[in-house]
Amino acid sequence: MKTIALISSGNYHRIWYPVIEELTKHNINVEIYCMNFKAYNYFENVLPGTAKYLYKDVNTFYRNMTRKDEEWLFNSLMVDKNHYKKTSGQYQVRIGSVFAKVINEWLLQSKANCFFFPIIESIQCDIFYSLLVKSGRRSFVHTHLRHLNRSFWSSDKFESLPQGFEDIKPSDQSIYRAQTFIDKFRNDPTGLSYEKQIGSLTAEGVYTEVYEEPIPLLRLIRNAKLSFTWERHNRLYSPITKFKVYIQRILVPLNRAVYGIFEKYYLQPLKVLPDVFAYFPLQFSPESSINTPNPEYIDQIKCVEEILFRTPYYRPLIIKEHPAMFLKRNWSFYNRLKKMPYVFFVSKNYSSIELLSKADCTFTVTGTVSMEAYLLDKMIEMLGSNFLKIPIEQNMNKLDFFSRIYQLSEPFYLYSPPPKNLNDNRYLALFKESNIKAIALSVANLC
Repeated sequence: MKTIALISSGNYHRIWYPVIEELTKHNINVEIYCMNFKAYNYFENVLPGTAKYLYKDVNTFYRNMTRKDEEWLFNSLMVDKNHYKKTSGQYQVRIGSVFAKVINEWLLQSKANCFFFPIIESIQCDIFYSLLVKSGRRSFVHTHLRHLNRSFWSSDKFESLPQGFEDIKPSDQSIYRAQTFIDKFRNDPTGLSYEKQIGSLTAEGVYTEVYEEPIPLLRLIRNAKLSFTWERHNRLYSPITKFKVYIQRILVPLNRAVYGIFEKYYLQPLKVLPDVFAYFPLQFSPESSINTPNPEYIDQIKCVEEILFRTPYYRPLIIKEHPAMFLKRNWSFYNRLKKMPYVFFVSKNYSSIELLSKADCTFTVTGTVSMEAYLLDKMIEMLGSNFLKIPIEQNMNKLDFFSRIYQLSEPFYLYSPPPKNLNDNRYLALFKESNIKAIALSVANLC
């Protein structure tokens, strides 16, 4: 019997369990590694004694840890989304070394030949991934092709295409799907959004979750207790952060209106676009697609500076704020951008498609604008790396590229489960039995 490992961070335990049930039908044994207590507690209820829990021994190891510098640890610490970065550098190195010690002990006992990450967005998961690379163990990271509504497992955290991608022979069906996708996008670039592709679903054929989390008050009490015991070194959990997120969701319309005033009177966006300009849409921050593969580009001020130095001649750089970041950046961020020569803001009401269509070059770290520009045959330069880096730099034929993508990828979703709600299309899409079977089959095929 083959043995694989699933890494469970965030709320992924809820989707991993039905996937594990499917994997047993493929005669595959599963090891489970939990990055938080709620995942461990979940599996203790549904599969007692099968899961490992990161923080079970962290306190003991932390007390006994002597300084141990790892040359690779810095890159993993830079993945952090401002949880551990708020602490001292010495603490980051020490706790990172503790996480590495725990995971190393896991790997010494593990019988798995493949390790699967649904996402890498924390120092804990990045350290796990780095140790797997160092030990030569096979690891796979989920990569979702949002516009195509397809997924594949990348063999690294950079969302790289598999080796031999150029040698893939697409079927007639894959070629047809690719051509249909390209034609649809070029006819209506807004028609292939994530939400529109999920569409309207029903509860028919949806997996029934077997275990429910305690009510919010009990969870709050439990988490408060954990913050003083097992998870005292887990900086990812914060009730204040969750409260802020909840409030921000309520205030979205107000934020947009207030940002409009701020934009009009302080940023003073251009009323007319220049004849020649470069375009840089600001990305959401912190963002896993930047922090994990390209931590050197977390600071978007530095991104702007690099773009300006790359510009071979006088060319205004047009900047547009990300809709999800209205009123979420410090005032000093905008102040620094306003003081940069040749940098100009445009109104939030401008369509990003319109801007990249009119720009003589669009810049991004890893944003979806790279896919849009590539499909529309517009000049695009990526500062970071993902599966689009090579086809963009080589100006690969679109039909050839997307035909191969359709051939190697599968039509499944894998994201952090939202709250259970049979009226929520994202919940229904994730927990459809057909989607769970597709995830399990994609994992089984790689083992």
